Amino acid sequence: SSKTSKPIFLNVYTSAPDITSVEYDKDGKNVDFTLLITEMNLDAVSYIDLNDSASKWKMMCNKLTNGACVKKVTFLDGQHHVLFNVTDLAGNYDTEERSFFTDSALPVFTRTEPRSGFSDGSFDVSFKEANPVSLVLNYGNAQSGQLSKILSIQNDCIVNKLITNCNTNVDLSAYHNETIIYSFNLTDI
Repeated sequence: SSKTSKPIFLNVYTSAPDITSVEYDKDGKNVDFTLLITEMNLDAVSYIDLNDSASKWKMMCNKLTNGACVKKVTFLDGQHHVLFNVTDLAGNYDTEERSFFTDSALPVFTRTEPRSGFSDGSFDVSFKEANPVSLVLNYGNAQSGQLSKILSIQNDCIVNKLITNCNTNVDLSAYHNETIIYSFNLTDI
């Protein structure tokens, strides 16, 4: 004896999706992702942060707009290693990885010296910032001009627990008997 099952018609699709580009733009904790994908039968675009032990796969897109999946994702501050996965309706997939760092906390100045009075060219600053990138001293006046000095965070600063203390000296002889204004500009990662 033999029997034939009911015929079932299936579409055959063996091409895997192709992630052609992964672009991202960070703004504090928010990261705007744009994935350019070549796929006609998209099932889902998902991601997971491999640096987060509690992370799970999350949906980004289930359809493409002009071949792109665009999504804003919020992350905690710190290092991230994100794996993207694109699957089609037949189960074919493509993956891409990206690593980046997020930092949404603004730098905080705790002290600047001198506070008032006179200056011989010695300037001090203390700040709280986990990821400082650049520190610039701006000084001068409208009469004799404005100048700036880039400090080396590694050479001009000492980290003491959460506070970073920096010292620099500049030649103020061009401003003899004049009043100047100064400020520090700190940029983080």
